[in-house]
Amino acid sequence: MDAHTRTTSALVAAITLAASLLTLAPTGNAADSVERDHQGRTIHFNVKAPNVDKAGYAEILSNAAHGDEIDDVTITVTNDAEISNRCGSFAEACFLWTHDTSPTNRSEIILPAWSAKDVEEVLLHEYAHHLDASSVVQPGARAFDGTPLWFAARNMGAHTRNGQVGWMYSKGWDRTIGEIFAEDYVVLHMGDDARHRIDWLGSPRQAVLSALAADFGRTIAAIRGTAAAARNATTGDVSFTAAASKTTKKRTYKGLARRKRSRVLRLFTRKRTQKVVITGRLRGPKKGKATIRLRCGARTMAVVKRSARGKFRIKRTVPVGPCKIIVSARKGAVRYAVTVRAR
Repeated sequence: MDAHTRTTSALVAAITLAASLLTLAPTGNAADSVERDHQGRTIHFNVKAPNVDKAGYAEILSNAAHGDEIDDVTITVTNDAEISNRCGSFAEACFLWTHDTSPTNRSEIILPAWSAKDVEEVLLHEYAHHLDASSVVQPGARAFDGTPLWFAARNMGAHTRNGQVGWMYSKGWDRTIGEIFAEDYVVLHMGDDARHRIDWLGSPRQAVLSALAADFGRTIAAIRGTAAAARNATTGDVSFTAAASKTTKKRTYKGLARRKRSRVLRLFTRKRTQKVVITGRLRGPKKGKATIRLRCGARTMAVVKRSARGKFRIKRTVPVGPCKIIVSARKGAVRYAVTVRAR
């Protein structure tokens, strides 16, 4: 999709909800380095944290559905303190935007310094906001409204007229058109591996995803194929299949589960029965509560309930197939650090 200037005069108030922040972008923000997508377009980075897999981040964007608008955003990768200061106390990432199209007013995506695999979903969600900010679907739209074929396939016109959705959080985060679009964009690329948090509307059906892919002149299969290639290139084989080896495989996940919401940590697909040990630390409000579940396929292998300021440990033998950890915050947002070891 080619970039077009959004002409709406509505300035976006600073709102921190879930993994997104739509607000005024700072002026004079220059990237300190440049990568290129597969068509030679520039991807601007401003890296403020050590050991960042910048090439992995760039590969995710290169293989994502996008157009010339990719040159108009800076990807800032930084520490938790700056994310809290610029995005909000409990945000994990955010998108900063301004209606001013002067060269010094570049849109900005602020991300944590996670591995490319762990940041993929968050990066795709925030980049969807940049795509959205780069085009207008509905004349007179007061804020973000997705892409044309997606807007029609998702029946957003009728949902707007019926008062079911709104512009810029007037009806809440999960009833904001731009957030629905961003969640659908992630599903387009990641399929069943993606979390989709628009519960009242549900995950997009095949027809919606096909329409969204067609907005970029592509198909679902083509987009997911290149996204999978990027995932494999940047993370390698993430399955714990050590076979006869006694070597312990280890992965660490960090992130944020917001109040009354869950984070799904995609773990691994096992080719044999394995023993896993999952340890974690939670950080949140004094009266906060969290629930941690280990699910393998349709089976719940373990459920642990803890305060938001505590540690937990799960030790299980898990069967063949995919596994995931679900971190749910019951009272206040909870930051988590989870380590998984498998033999």
